[in-house]
Amino acid sequence: MNPEEAVKAFVELGAATLIPMHYGTFRLGFEPLHEPPQRLLAAAREHGLEQKVLVMTEGKPVVL
Repeated sequence: MNPEEAVKAFVELGAATLIPMHYGTFRLGFEPLHEPPQRLLAAAREHGLEQKVLVMTEGKPVVL
């Protein structure tokens, strides 16, 4: 599923937090590795959901 589809699924499921993963690990296409989370945040912003997206970074603890 692409970033835009992930946001659509998030909305349809009525979830509380969208935590993207499985990006940047290895190249799946020709886009830059940093592009998928940027597209996800842009799609979430279009739906007014940007504050519900948690893009985690390695080494930074998060409590949910």
